[in-house]
Amino acid sequence: MIGEGVFFGLSCSIKYPCNLLDAPYSIIASGTLLPPQRISFPFSLISSHEHSNFNILYPGWVLLHSPYTIVRNNDKYKRRWLRGRGESVGSRHEFDGPIFRREIIDCVLRSISFIEICLEKILSKLEDETENTDENAYIIDSVYLEGVGICKTNLKMLKKGLKGYKDLVKMYALEGYLEQQRLEVSEHKEDGKESQDRVSSYSQHKISLFNSIDGLSEQSHDECVDQFQQLQKTFNDRVISCRSKDFERAKDIFGEEIDILKYDEIIDNLTK
Repeated sequence: MIGEGVFFGLSCSIKYPCNLLDAPYSIIASGTLLPPQRISFPFSLISSHEHSNFNILYPGWVLLHSPYTIVRNNDKYKRRWLRGRGESVGSRHEFDGPIFRREIIDCVLRSISFIEICLEKILSKLEDETENTDENAYIIDSVYLEGVGICKTNLKMLKKGLKGYKDLVKMYALEGYLEQQRLEVSEHKEDGKESQDRVSSYSQHKISLFNSIDGLSEQSHDECVDQFQQLQKTFNDRVISCRSKDFERAKDIFGEEIDILKYDEIIDNLTK
């Protein structure tokens, strides 16, 4: 059972039964042998450990280190959707299947819950230890972390993944709040019921999250706008940095002539 957008690197070997439905847009690194298991961490990297016989799970790795793949896939899906409707890229109709949508965000929320429960157990245990903890060396498995399958991770990766997941959920929820504000302003220009239907269709899940995240709904409108713009900028900067590294790697391999391929419409839209 393969999750949406899961990518398998060259020469990896997947042993069945395997359930990756709750790990959408994850990457199985080249050469990885994945035994039968269930993994429930979206946007993650799974790779073999070079000095051990187990696999390492990097929660949320794609969000933090390879976000261009998400943006590129989202753009590809949108273009296909528009072609199916016989419409151009500039159509005013809202794409109804973006990657950051309810089903995917619900997977992220489950992962946040798994990590927070795990950290509560581990940090409570560490309080009783006198020596300083090396977070890179502190290995965590399914004894403490639900959803990790038979992979392992470490404390540092877990904390980084948690932040990446939480930032995504906040950006998603704030986007819903801003969409709601725009629709309320437009109610004077169109039928009120139609506007409410659009809120229910596109933004209700986001607004529900906005109201449930501690402190978010207590912020002023300007604070919400500022926070959303900062989260979006951080994500976009990662996308641009990721693509820049791709070009630099290509130049090292193919030479300076690769510059003719440097224009990228996706990046161009992010930097406008």
